Formats: sequence, structure tokens, C-alpha cells
Amino acid sequence: MSHHPEVSVIVPAFNEEENILPFIEEAATVLPTVAKAFEVIIIDDCSSDATNQIVTAALSTYPWLKLIRNDVNIGCHPSTLVGFSVAQFDCVLFLPSDRQIPVSEVDTFLSARQHVDEVVYSWRRQRQDPLLRRVVSRCYNSVVRVLTGTRLHDIDSASMLTKGAVAKIIPTIEARSAYITVEILLAARERGISVKEVEIQHRPRVAGIARGLNFRDTFSSAISLIKLVLHVRCREKQVSKRIYG
Repeated sequence: MSHHPEVSVIVPAFNEEENILPFIEEAATVLPTVAKAFEVIIIDDCSSDATNQIVTAALSTYPWLKLIRNDVNIGCHPSTLVGFSVAQFDCVLFLPSDRQIPVSEVDTFLSARQHVDEVVYSWRRQRQDPLLRRVVSRCYNSVVRVLTGTRLHDIDSASMLTKGAVAKIIPTIEARSAYITVEILLAARERGISVKEVEIQHRPRVAGIARGLNFRDTFSSAISLIKLVLHVRCREKQVSKRIYG
């Protein structure tokens, strides 16, 4: 496959006024070198700071930049689904707006692409976060591995879906929480879609406030994840029964 496809980058943002313009400027430098055509879709999740105004001002400078503002705050991963629903290009990537994952890692995802239908997760092996966040992430990912049988190290990091995978998976996603990434994994495996993982760089957060799972969320997630896994498997069995009898 061509190493220079057309790329849609989905960027959820909530109160990232210090990070969002540097992210856009980094994208302006990097993306023309790795993609034949590209778009960056910022999903402003009802920011209460100047994030929306900063992106709005940048629209006239960067014609490939798009802005969607959620009517209510729905969270990072549900905002990513909003972006998936409007992305137009061959490869659709989710990148966080906090600048901890360099935009240059888009090339890592594209280099890994081998199939029309493919999902690529990423592993922040040398994660540059405080110890508590690293421990919480490891606990959460351990729960996911046990419940799903996956060998992925990092279910909650940046990811890429090819256009074929988007068309087959995203309309089936029912979760509206952090578990969206888990449901995408389960849906891909049920459909025989290639799933792989790439190792990426990770930088310390230099501005803004980190958000994410805490210990309470991690240990309470087991029950919610069990329900999700059982629900998805039951749903897929029902679909197969209707199709094949």
C-alpha cells in the first residue's frame, strides 16, 4: 500500500487553550511530509476556556483545519466518534490535543498499515506521565487484557482505523465512554479485521491539566467491562444467527 495516503486526524479537545495552537502548528509542519492529503478535525468538547476561539481564528490560516463543537460535554472517546462520523480520508487517526504524542507518529501508524480493513493501536512504552497515572493505566490495561484476551499493551492511547474498518465498525459502537476503544477491538476481532499495535514516543505534558481514569474508576471498571464484553458477544451471536440461521 502507498505510504502516503490521505489522512484524517481526529483531535478531541477540552480546555486545551495552551496546547491547541502549538498542536495545529506542529500538524502544519509534519502532515504535508507524510500524507498525500489530510484534514485535522478538532472536536471542542464544550471547553470553557479559549480553545474554541483559538481554533476558530486558525481556520482562515489552515484550510485543512475543521472545527466541531459539541452541544454538551461528552468526553474524549465519544468526541472521537463524532470525528470518525465526518472523516473523509483513507486513514483516520485519533490523537490527543495535549501534545504528549508527537504528530510525527502519524508516520508510524501509516508505515504499519497493510490492509484495507485494519485497526492499529499504539503503545506508549516509555510513558512520560507521573507515576500514579502510569500505575492506574497499567491496572486498567491489565483488566482489559484479562477480560478480552488481547495482548495489546495500551488500549487507551492514540489509534488508527482505515476507512474500511471505520465503515464496518463505527456504526456498531454502542458505548459512550472510555470503553469505546475496547468495543472497537471486540468488533474488529468479530469481523476478522486486522488488529495490530505500534510503539510510539510519548512526551511529558508541558501545559494544561491531565484528565483520565483514577483508581476508583479502574477498579470499578471490571464490572462495566464484563457487561460490555458479554453484551457485544451476545449481540454478535444474534447477528450471526440471523445471517446464517
